[in-house]
Amino acid sequence: MNNTFKAGVVCVALFATALTCACSSARAGKSSTLALHTDTGDSVTRSLNDQPDFMAEESERISQEHKIAELKGITTSYGVSKKGFTYRRDRAVVISYERPHEAALLFYPRSREYVESPRSGVWFENAPSPGLLASEEGANLLFESLGDEQLDGHKCLKVQVSLRKEVDKSSPPTKVVYYLATDLRNLVIRTDVIDVLGTTTYMLRNISFDVPKELFKIPTGYRKSAADPTAEYRLIDHFQVADLERIEPESFHNALLEKLPPGTSEEQIYRYLDERLIGKDRLSSYQRAEQNAQVVCRIEYDPTLPGTVKKHFAIVFLLDKEKNLRDVHLNSWISAP
Repeated sequence: MNNTFKAGVVCVALFATALTCACSSARAGKSSTLALHTDTGDSVTRSLNDQPDFMAEESERISQEHKIAELKGITTSYGVSKKGFTYRRDRAVVISYERPHEAALLFYPRSREYVESPRSGVWFENAPSPGLLASEEGANLLFESLGDEQLDGHKCLKVQVSLRKEVDKSSPPTKVVYYLATDLRNLVIRTDVIDVLGTTTYMLRNISFDVPKELFKIPTGYRKSAADPTAEYRLIDHFQVADLERIEPESFHNALLEKLPPGTSEEQIYRYLDERLIGKDRLSSYQRAEQNAQVVCRIEYDPTLPGTVKKHFAIVFLLDKEKNLRDVHLNSWISAP
């Protein structure tokens, strides 16, 4: 076992211990309310901090008016659950665990990897997890009641959260609006995050307050990775190199040249990329060769997935003077705050 893997196992073990302690306190009947650092003293504010344990289906919808074209109108759904101070979200490719004042743990079952994801530093980063937002950012937050509103048959208290004016220098300022269902233990069933780019709405459906403790056992047998590997999954799938366990420049180079050997014409390269659906989704594209005699294909990271450290790729097809394939290069980058 190498040192990196040992360190990763130790980190997961420590996080699992913290989870066990938190859940044990809750079972013992102790208060599960973190100190809320705010001077409002309002019961609604305390309700945000003391959300009940639950499990549900969560939908995340980005508005059609969003200023980032690639994100307009995107809707995703996944499982979400909370126990004690921990939130878990189960997306198709990643399981995330989030706790106050700690890096999130992201687990990727396909490659048996996990990532420690540091906080981005954006105050509303944890807006979909009200207990985390209230406990971490309370001293700088302003909580305002917007009255009552009916939502999906539930009477809801509507609360707006923003940074205090002396702290927030953005224009227009970001706002988070919560809908607390009074018949569901004041559970937040809708969250609107309204920032300079647009609005993202989170909704809960199929809510249960029976939360199996097994959901909060940290997965074992995962090795630590430096970045979100999901772009690598899509690179493997697009180019049908599933026999590669990991994408390394040399192994990918050899695998791709078996499919497109030197001498392949420029038009054949374009047909291959079209067949592999490059450019048919929002996370891949290719640029036709011009004066530089290069066809550049990009596999982007998914900005809708959790995590702040992302990996993405460029595949460069080098052409000779006759516009036939001469060689292939694979480049990768890691993006982080």
